Amino acid sequence: MLIHTERETYLQSAVEELRPSFSANGHTLPLAIRVSCALPSNAKRSGAIGECWADTRSADGHYEIFISPTLADPARVFDVLIHELCHTAKGCMNHGVNFQKHINLFRTKRIIEKT
Repeated sequence: MLIHTERETYLQSAVEELRPSFSANGHTLPLAIRVSCALPSNAKRSGAIGECWADTRSADGHYEIFISPTLADPARVFDVLIHELCHTAKGCMNHGVNFQKHINLFRTKRIIEKT
Protein backbone atom coordinates (compact mmCIF):
# COMPACT_ATOMS: atom_id res chain seq x y z
CA MET A 1 0.00 0.00 0.00
CA LEU A 2 1.31 3.41 -0.98
CA ILE A 3 1.26 5.99 1.80
CA HIS A 4 1.49 9.63 0.79
CA THR A 5 3.24 12.02 3.14
CA GLU A 6 2.27 15.16 1.21
CA ARG A 7 -1.17 16.23 0.07
CA GLU A 8 0.01 17.21 -3.40
CA THR A 9 1.45 13.73 -4.10
CA TYR A 10 -1.83 12.19 -2.90
CA LEU A 11 -3.82 14.50 -5.18
CA GLN A 12 -1.60 13.88 -8.21
CA SER A 13 -1.79 10.11 -7.64
CA ALA A 14 -5.57 10.40 -7.41
CA VAL A 15 -5.65 12.15 -10.80
CA GLU A 16 -3.72 9.26 -12.32
CA GLU A 17 -6.05 6.71 -10.70
CA LEU A 18 -9.07 8.58 -12.06
CA ARG A 19 -7.85 8.73 -15.67
CA PRO A 20 -9.42 5.36 -16.64
CA SER A 21 -12.78 6.34 -15.10
CA PHE A 22 -12.85 9.58 -17.06
CA SER A 23 -11.86 7.79 -20.28
CA ALA A 24 -14.62 5.22 -19.71
CA ASN A 25 -17.06 8.15 -19.46
CA GLY A 26 -15.92 9.70 -22.74
CA HIS A 27 -13.45 12.30 -21.48
CA THR A 28 -9.72 11.75 -21.65
CA LEU A 29 -8.11 13.93 -18.99
CA PRO A 30 -5.47 16.30 -20.32
CA LEU A 31 -1.89 15.31 -19.50
CA ALA A 32 -1.07 18.81 -18.27
CA ILE A 33 -2.92 18.99 -14.94
CA ARG A 34 -1.36 20.40 -11.80
CA VAL A 35 -3.15 19.84 -8.47
CA SER A 36 -2.33 21.76 -5.30
CA CYS A 37 -3.65 22.03 -1.80
CA ALA A 38 -4.49 25.73 -1.54
CA LEU A 39 -7.39 28.03 -0.80
CA PRO A 40 -9.37 28.78 -3.96
CA SER A 41 -9.17 32.43 -4.99
CA ASN A 42 -12.76 33.17 -4.00
CA ALA A 43 -12.98 30.88 -0.93
CA LYS A 44 -13.50 33.62 1.62
CA ARG A 45 -16.32 35.27 -0.30
CA SER A 46 -18.06 32.20 -1.71
CA GLY A 47 -17.03 29.33 0.54
CA ALA A 48 -15.50 27.49 -2.44
CA ILE A 49 -13.57 24.34 -1.54
CA GLY A 50 -12.16 23.66 -5.00
CA GLU A 51 -11.24 25.55 -8.13
CA CYS A 52 -10.03 24.76 -11.64
CA TRP A 53 -8.17 27.30 -13.76
CA ALA A 54 -8.13 26.79 -17.52
CA ASP A 55 -4.93 25.79 -19.27
CA THR A 56 -4.98 29.15 -21.05
CA ARG A 57 -4.46 30.88 -17.67
CA SER A 58 -1.24 29.01 -16.89
CA ALA A 59 2.08 30.10 -18.38
CA ASP A 60 3.02 26.51 -19.26
CA GLY A 61 -0.42 25.36 -20.44
CA HIS A 62 -1.41 23.29 -17.40
CA TYR A 63 -4.87 23.15 -15.89
CA GLU A 64 -4.43 24.37 -12.32
CA ILE A 65 -6.66 22.72 -9.72
CA PHE A 66 -6.79 23.90 -6.12
CA ILE A 67 -8.34 21.87 -3.30
CA SER A 68 -8.95 23.58 0.03
CA PRO A 69 -6.67 22.57 2.90
CA THR A 70 -9.69 22.90 5.21
CA LEU A 71 -10.96 19.54 3.94
CA ALA A 72 -9.82 16.70 6.20
CA ASP A 73 -11.92 13.76 4.99
CA PRO A 74 -10.08 11.96 2.13
CA ALA A 75 -13.38 10.86 0.56
CA ARG A 76 -14.59 14.47 0.41
CA VAL A 77 -11.26 15.58 -1.07
CA PHE A 78 -11.69 12.89 -3.74
CA ASP A 79 -15.24 14.11 -4.49
CA VAL A 80 -14.03 17.68 -4.92
CA LEU A 81 -11.15 16.54 -7.11
CA ILE A 82 -13.54 14.68 -9.43
CA HIS A 83 -15.74 17.78 -9.60
CA GLU A 84 -12.77 19.97 -10.53
CA LEU A 85 -11.45 17.45 -13.07
CA CYS A 86 -14.82 17.58 -14.84
CA HIS A 87 -14.04 21.24 -15.56
CA THR A 88 -11.13 20.13 -17.81
CA ALA A 89 -13.59 18.75 -20.39
CA LYS A 90 -14.27 20.92 -23.43
CA GLY A 91 -16.97 23.49 -22.68
CA CYS A 92 -17.05 22.69 -18.95
CA MET A 93 -15.26 25.59 -17.27
CA ASN A 94 -18.62 26.75 -15.86
CA HIS A 95 -21.43 24.69 -14.29
CA GLY A 96 -23.55 24.70 -17.44
CA VAL A 97 -25.13 21.86 -19.42
CA ASN A 98 -21.85 20.32 -20.62
CA PHE A 99 -20.42 20.24 -17.11
CA GLN A 100 -23.65 18.74 -15.73
CA LYS A 101 -23.46 15.90 -18.29
CA HIS A 102 -19.96 15.00 -17.12
CA ILE A 103 -20.54 15.29 -13.39
CA ASN A 104 -23.83 13.38 -13.58
CA LEU A 105 -22.03 10.37 -15.10
CA PHE A 106 -20.03 10.12 -11.89
CA ARG A 107 -23.05 10.79 -9.67
CA THR A 108 -25.02 8.07 -11.44
CA LYS A 109 -22.28 5.60 -10.63
CA ARG A 110 -22.35 6.80 -6.99
CA ILE A 111 -18.66 7.74 -7.15
CA ILE A 112 -19.21 11.22 -5.74
CA GLU A 113 -21.67 13.09 -3.62
CA LYS A 114 -23.47 16.08 -5.06
CA THR A 115 -21.02 19.01 -4.98
